[in-house]
Amino acid sequence: MIRRRFFTSLRQLRAPSRCLHPNPNATPRPHPQMHSNSTIQQHPTIHIRSRRFSTTPLLQAQPPTADALMDTLTDLYSTAKDEFEIAAEETEKKTVYAADDREAAKEALAVLKEAFERAVRESDPSTGAEVQRRTGPRIRELENALVAVEEMAMED
Repeated sequence: MIRRRFFTSLRQLRAPSRCLHPNPNATPRPHPQMHSNSTIQQHPTIHIRSRRFSTTPLLQAQPPTADALMDTLTDLYSTAKDEFEIAAEETEKKTVYAADDREAAKEALAVLKEAFERAVRESDPSTGAEVQRRTGPRIRELENALVAVEEMAMED
């Protein structure tokens, strides 16, 4: 009996595997471990088909809103402004670190301007206009202040 089950299961391993989408007209085969006197009954008309691919559309990434872009730009602006304030203070005191601090302020301003230009360019027109209206003047103000600090450093 054990030998017979072993060879039966060995033959099943060698048999070609079932297709994922069985023929709906084919008669269902009982599971090899189930006997005809089993208490579990199979329903002959139910055919389970697995879905390999979904037909639902993928969710498209939503373009960022003006508020989301403004949060990012506000963070970058605060970093650039902090760098500017440090550079202005060090330039006013004429410390050794003044030139490096001015460079750090220029770099922070460049990162801010790049993010600003990308936000305006890559967003839809209404969002771009909103970002430009809300952030553009602050960036120009920071640029002008940085130029004034550079001029102050050149005078000395």
